[in-house]
Amino acid sequence: MKKCELSKRVPHGKLMHLPHGNKTAGYRWIYTVKLKVDGFVERYKARLVAKEYTQRYEIDYEETFVPVAKINTIIVILSLAANFNWPLHQFDVKNAFLHGNLEEKEFKMKDWGDLNYFLGIVVARSKTGIFLSQRKYVMDLLTETEMLGCKPADTPIEMNHKLCEDMDQEPTNKEQYQRLVGRNAVDRILRYLKLAPGKGLMFSKNGDLEVVGYTDADWAGSIIDRRSTSSYFTFMKGNLVTWWSKKQNVVSWSSAEA
Repeated sequence: MKKCELSKRVPHGKLMHLPHGNKTAGYRWIYTVKLKVDGFVERYKARLVAKEYTQRYEIDYEETFVPVAKINTIIVILSLAANFNWPLHQFDVKNAFLHGNLEEKEFKMKDWGDLNYFLGIVVARSKTGIFLSQRKYVMDLLTETEMLGCKPADTPIEMNHKLCEDMDQEPTNKEQYQRLVGRNAVDRILRYLKLAPGKGLMFSKNGDLEVVGYTDADWAGSIIDRRSTSSYFTFMKGNLVTWWSKKQNVVSWSSAEA
């Protein structure tokens, strides 16, 4: 920002004074009531926000951007970093204006050290590549669902298993249901996680420079409405980087159409 600048705190907690010749933007308080799934109040939340909408284009700023780190982008970067020996560093940034090289006033950031824990994912690096796992998250999940002592399963789901709505299913905790996306099939997934909670993704150093994708769809896979499910997954430099599946919007008349 040029003429409209906010005093802000840098990571060290040092208060920065407003530069000479600039003026601050207005502000307002935003009050929100956070509710639990049962409708009761969980907490009251208050935020002090700046009225950045009062800024004028080409007077107070010249461009806007909001950096968003998608997990697919992060995985692709990790695959490239494993193959090209790129260094990895973690940045804990709460303000979008601290990103990038701006022509407006900018506050510098420091290096936060080697990346070893990001978005709940443990990152381990060796000479052979980069390994991602969520062991702590898995153990917390098994403990929360009281499945820590369950019998492990070799696969996350039975072969050719079809999911459908169980009309006679007993009521379950709504909050837990939302976190686990159902209970019937999730029990099997939790048993699979119990078998090897440290399983994850390995990004190895490969000589393959190609980007390879695979796609497929079942035919009338849903036993409720007979709709098919499409899916794809992509490899970059020999490492799995993206995957996706979605139920189709219409009913396919043949396997080729699906």
